[in-house]
Amino acid sequence: MKRMLSLALCLAACGGDSEQSSAKRAIPVGEGIVKTTQDGPVEATVSVVPERPMLGDEIALTLTVKAEGNVDIEMPPFGEALGRFTVVAFVPRQSPLPGGGTKHVQEYTLQATRSGRLRIPPLRIEMVDNRTGRLAGDAGVVGEVREILTDEIAMVIGSVLPEGTVESKLRVQRGSLAARRRGMLVRYWPLLGLVVLLIALAIGFVSYRRKARSKAKLSAYDVAIVRLSRLEAGGLPDQGGVDDWYVRLSSIVRRYLEDRYGLRAPELTTEEFLREAKRAADLTDDHRRLLEDLLEGCDRVKFAGYTPGENESKAAIEAAKTFILDTRVDLAIHTEEELARAA
Repeated sequence: MKRMLSLALCLAACGGDSEQSSAKRAIPVGEGIVKTTQDGPVEATVSVVPERPMLGDEIALTLTVKAEGNVDIEMPPFGEALGRFTVVAFVPRQSPLPGGGTKHVQEYTLQATRSGRLRIPPLRIEMVDNRTGRLAGDAGVVGEVREILTDEIAMVIGSVLPEGTVESKLRVQRGSLAARRRGMLVRYWPLLGLVVLLIALAIGFVSYRRKARSKAKLSAYDVAIVRLSRLEAGGLPDQGGVDDWYVRLSSIVRRYLEDRYGLRAPELTTEEFLREAKRAADLTDDHRRLLEDLLEGCDRVKFAGYTPGENESKAAIEAAKTFILDTRVDLAIHTEEELARAA
């Protein structure tokens, strides 16, 4: 219940592909952890305090993103999975940098759901680089959408129970049954009111999520087609850029599947991702085979050092187009009620 209330309060308060290989480092600071990811004109820093909290302690997680001028940033949406941590509070803010550009900050207050070894998964940031006059060696095209993933953070949550056997003795105060009933009523009526409020908030939250999922399904096709067009406009990969080209192609297809079918699995391997995709009831066997061949072909280039020919690269991007076109949401078969919910 507490988690549901926190999510509702936070909602009320809230108003890709690398240009170069990301440089990442971990810097211990006092009792906390700081990890920084640098990708071209964007620097993303994740800090966690304290480093070794006890179960029940509040954990401060801060994501700070600094971007140069003419670089648009989309921060991770509130509610994105943070592993086995409950979001108690969430505060976003944005401010200009003295030398130009913007600074985006998201502050999370977390609580662990259990003790032991836990991890905070990578946070995903999207950027659109609109700068002109780049150096000749710069990769990418102006206006392309790219993704940055921060490093995951491993933590050890201490237990509040001492080692060994803990014995507890409870004493029950006796009294008349009527007196105890009156006492219980006086003590628990605020809790009953809170339960009613939480139920109402839960209904509103479910309705909000349903609308968000409908919108994501309707826009997943448009986003994927724009990204494929930009990839195709840059030409087929040469010998030096084949790895990056296939990483971008795989990312476009994965992101489309996540938005279209509600798969939240950015950290999964291709095998695990395909296993999750099989749960989508409206994917036919032909679509599954096409998806499997496409993603496994990308993996051969990324991990096995395979160098495809020009015809294979053309076939790969055409397969991605075919899959996205065949599986897009058909507005013609949506009922008026479904379209109204997505509006």
